[in-house]
Amino acid sequence: MKITRILLVSALTIVSTFPAIISCSNSEDTPYNPTERYEYEIVKNSLQTYTISQVIENLGKSMPINLDDIELPQMPQLPGMPSLSEMSFDNLDELLPFLKLLIGKIGNIEEIMADNTDYSTCVMRFKSIDTKGNPIWLSGRLYFKRDSQGNFVVPNHVVLANHYTICSNAQTSSAEIGLYGIMAHNDALVVAPDYLGYGETVSKDHPYCIPDVTARNTLDMVRAARQYFNDNGIREIGTLPLYNIGYSQGGISALAVAKYIQTDAQAKKEFTLANTYCGGGPYCMPRIYKDNIESNTLAYPIITPMIIIGFKDYFPDLINLDYKDYFSDAINKAGIIDYIRKKSNTDFEIMDSIAKVIEPLPSEGLEIGITVRTSDVVSEETFRQGSDIYKNILKATEICDMTVNWTPESHVHFMHSKYDEWVNYFNFEAAQEAFGDNPNTYFETIDPLFFPEILGKHMLTGLIYFARTFCGEYMKVYDKDGNVTD
Repeated sequence: MKITRILLVSALTIVSTFPAIISCSNSEDTPYNPTERYEYEIVKNSLQTYTISQVIENLGKSMPINLDDIELPQMPQLPGMPSLSEMSFDNLDELLPFLKLLIGKIGNIEEIMADNTDYSTCVMRFKSIDTKGNPIWLSGRLYFKRDSQGNFVVPNHVVLANHYTICSNAQTSSAEIGLYGIMAHNDALVVAPDYLGYGETVSKDHPYCIPDVTARNTLDMVRAARQYFNDNGIREIGTLPLYNIGYSQGGISALAVAKYIQTDAQAKKEFTLANTYCGGGPYCMPRIYKDNIESNTLAYPIITPMIIIGFKDYFPDLINLDYKDYFSDAINKAGIIDYIRKKSNTDFEIMDSIAKVIEPLPSEGLEIGITVRTSDVVSEETFRQGSDIYKNILKATEICDMTVNWTPESHVHFMHSKYDEWVNYFNFEAAQEAFGDNPNTYFETIDPLFFPEILGKHMLTGLIYFARTFCGEYMKVYDKDGNVTD
């Protein structure tokens, strides 16, 4: 049996061209926050309409793997449904019951997939800070509703969409009308930042999985988006609840946003954080580094280079040597670090380059990407526990550990697969150990009913996460027993 492209509804995007930027003429009306006016510019010609059905029609165009080519074992017939061998994967009526059983919590998926409403999107530049605290312009994309006359419509809430790991600048929110636009169906203003080091700041290194600066940057875009709506007559925008979502890298970024709003005095006054929905996030960075070294196994091997690139910029006192001192001769000679820093190649293209100079480990079942020996990627000193390089990297990861020195005061929903091969399940367990007694947290383990070793993979669990997110799961607050609260 093959997995149909419709399972990818939550993962694929429409690629568009990044347009030229000009300053807009902002209104001088009183902003929602009278103490400060947040600077922004709207990219010329970027304000346009789109439909969710257009996104769905473009399934398969930008996916790095073709799930139609994944062969699954035979599965018993499901009650009330035709056997999978008899299903037509072009027939949505036959397929949806299977998807609902497989994914769960996607009750209104038919309504979303049939939505032909004209929604609006635009690319925004906004003021924030860089890793040294200096003023800088960043970028991202907004999704929202306007009426037939082009007037802004009051949204029901605001969604901050923290994106997953990308390597190519062509994958940024500002470069493409993407998957987060589906959430406009939920009457939301969706704020999708590029992150520092992408979009407007592509020439700078990206502070990968560094919580504080990422949280500040993304919230500055929410501030700018609210200013933009206020300038277009939506005075209520500052009082709307904020929903905070993210999968993979977006998971740790979303959790960092929750902590930042809680611990920063100004942010705490400005934002009403209704819920944080984290999926598959690398919350416990020290354990990730230790596990990669101790197991001598590195799945998704672009991660360690991306972490060290970000650390070298953000922690210059700790990570202060040349890149060649942190990586193996094979990685250095192949120019992998330059590939990542230039942001011209996707993660799968970079992994293909790594596989040309380092022999991947044999795959066990379905392999998405490659797994290699950590010692083939990093230098001997980076790999040797107790070395100065090892200790300094470990110290930097400890600063980025999101499972220590705080506990959430707002609702946080953690979701993770037991079979995640890229972001190990121990990240979920570390968060559960740290916050499990907190009544504001809910922990959901994804343990697929069918083919868990396949459907529980990081990327495929991401499809489950996003399908549920687009159907409004991020707006639900659960108690400890998994019951939705008022």
